[in-house]
Order: sequence, then structure tokens, then C-alpha cells
Amino acid sequence: MGAAEIQLQPQTDEEPPSELSSDEEAAMAVPADPSIFVVRVAAAVLRLPKGSNPMFLSDEARELADSAWDAIGEALLSDPRVKSVPPRSEGARANNARTVKYSEVDDDADDILSTVNDFYGLRLNQPMRFAVHVPRKNQLKYRNIDDVPAETYDAVWDGEFLMVQWEQDSPRRANSGGHVVIEVLAQAVTAAGWGLSQIACTTGCLHRFLHADFVTFADVPDAESFEVPSYGGVGGSVVTPWGKPKDAWENLARMHHAVYNAVGLYTVGRTQADAIMFLERVARADVETLLEVAHRRATRRRFPHIIGSVVDSWNLIGAGRITRELTSELWVALVRLDTLRRAWATTDDRLRRAVNESGLGAVKAVQDIDQDAVRSVELDLLKASVQEISTRRDGRLLALVTFVGALAALSGGLVGALIGG
Repeated sequence: MGAAEIQLQPQTDEEPPSELSSDEEAAMAVPADPSIFVVRVAAAVLRLPKGSNPMFLSDEARELADSAWDAIGEALLSDPRVKSVPPRSEGARANNARTVKYSEVDDDADDILSTVNDFYGLRLNQPMRFAVHVPRKNQLKYRNIDDVPAETYDAVWDGEFLMVQWEQDSPRRANSGGHVVIEVLAQAVTAAGWGLSQIACTTGCLHRFLHADFVTFADVPDAESFEVPSYGGVGGSVVTPWGKPKDAWENLARMHHAVYNAVGLYTVGRTQADAIMFLERVARADVETLLEVAHRRATRRRFPHIIGSVVDSWNLIGAGRITRELTSELWVALVRLDTLRRAWATTDDRLRRAVNESGLGAVKAVQDIDQDAVRSVELDLLKASVQEISTRRDGRLLALVTFVGALAALSGGLVGALIGG
């Protein structure tokens, strides 16, 4: 063929025509297994009674955890909504049970010293698995949203947090998924004579789960970290770094192993942050009360305003007692705040390392323990205000003691003079 017979095709950005029909292309776009596993995580702490002592990986902790496991497992099995509770393994070699200290806030406390307290939770020696089956129409609905995704759920609970898993064929978010399992566990724990503390992301949050749905897709190659996709689909979704296994329990076990350390630290840090922010607000309110009393004392009318002086003095009855009590309580509260902030800082540091080690760096829901708010808490002004009030009160007391002492000395001198005379 001669050079004159060669015809070059013009360059174009258009794709070459497909030899497949549109239906065939659509069929090829659908994965072989469109189903996904969705896992939600809720902080659900097995609470020990007030006055319990800390225990760390001891035989005592293991025995207590195993007794709790057996009692709660029996209560679960007596619930008709529970399909199964695989028995506890007697062959666990290591002691894993331990206590974990959390902070909690009491909104109804009578004084600032009772507003924040600690309690111990108990980590089970081995996680408890159970399966729940509830018809959709009988399940709790989050904010009355009728989008319950399944009737059967698999769950794992280790005394610190609860994992709930279901399978669905669409990557559409299910707001009401899994909430019924929290109810089932809470009722079983209560029936067994134990306590359960549910710790939400913020006080009063109705969702109760972390705001992240861990989604496992089929035919996904293993990766090093969890990813937050840019597309829509399951709201707040996090893609697990492994493909969907055939066995549901295998997926749950892998999830628990991957995130348990970070989620456990998040829960502790969440309660510490809540306690710090609440105690700081109460302390500021009490300091404001002290300054108001000090202002009323400083502006109290005196002679020659006889009537006004009497009225102001009457209104200040009890002010000295209020000042003494609040000042004393505030000094203790400030020390408590400082202790909490130090503990929170340690938790935050450990959480950051756990998040990096677990490949959860993109998952904000397990990292947010109010870092900006806690670091912005400023105690210097509170301390200075309490110090000023304490100094003034001590100065008045010193003046009073000196005056009384002078009177006593004068009286003694007069009596001596009279006797001597």
C-alpha cells in the first residue's frame, strides 16, 4: 500500500462505541453481591455499685465479670426477642477483665462538690455475643423515622460498648437500625441485678450510637485504614478496610478487634470532657454569686443614710455564711477541675495514638472529646476571683480578731488597775 493510500483517523475525546447494550452494561455495573454489613457502636457500660474498688486483670475481676456474664446471659435467653446467646468459653487463658473509671454529672446536686462524681465500669473477661429478632413494626424508631432496615441483628458486648450489626441490600442510611438491641440489652442487665450506663455523644442525644456506620462491602481488597467515602449512601458511613466475609460473626469479631481500644478511650474521654465543661459552668456561676455578694457589701449604704443602711444590712443577713461556704467549695472544685483536665489530657493523648494505630484517622466520631472546648477552659480568672474574695474575708477576720484582742487587753488592764487601786 502506498503512502497516499494511508488515511489517519482524526483524534477525538469520544469513547469508542460499545458493543454491549445499555441493559448489559447496567448488569455489569451491579456487583455480584450487593449486600453489605452495617455495624453501629454504642457506649454501654456495665456499671459497678458505688464504693467499688478498682481491679486490673486480676482473678477477682475475672470472677466478678464471669458472674455478671452468666447472669446477664441468662436474662437475655429469657427474652423472647433473643434468638441465641452462644455460651461463655471456659477455656479463656488470660485475665482480661478490669475496671474502668468514668466521670458523670449530677444536674440535681445540691452543691458544687456533688455535681461531678466518678464510677467504675466493668469490662467483661470475654465479649458476649447474642442475636436478636424483632419484627420491624415492633422496633424502636429513631425520631419516629420509619426506616427499620432488618428484623435480625447480631450483637457483641464487652461491658464497655455494644456493637450491633445487620445486613442490607442497599447503601441507603437506616436511621432506626439497631436501636431495639440497646433496649434488649438494657432490660437484660437490669433484670440480672446490674446497672447499665449509656453514654451518648452529647447529653440528651437520642441517637445513642456513635455517629458513624461502619460498612463492609463485598469484593473489597484489604486496606490499611478505614475510609470515609465522598459519595452519599449510608449516612456518616465508614468503609471497613476488608471485604465482606460470609460469616456475620467473623465480621463483628474483626470490627471489635479493630476498634475496641480507640472506642473505649473515646468513651472515657467523653465523660471526662462532659464533667469538665459542666463543673466549669457551675464554678463560674458560683463565682458570679460571690462577686455579687461582695459588690452588695461594698456598696452598702452607711451613716447618715440610717434607713438605707438598715435595709441593706437586713438584705445582707446570711451573706457571710454564703461567702464562707461557696469559697470553700470553689477551692475544692478548682482542684477537682485541674485534676480532671490532667486526666482528660492523658486520655486524649492515648486516644490519638490508638486512633492512628487502628487506622481510624478519618473517623471523627471516635475522636471528638471536645478538644477545643476543654483546652479553652480558663481557670486563672476563677482562681483570681476566689483568691481576692478569700483575701478580703481573711482581712476582715484578722481585723475582727485584732479588735477583739485589743478589747480583751484593754479590759484586762482596766480590771487590773481597778484591783490594784
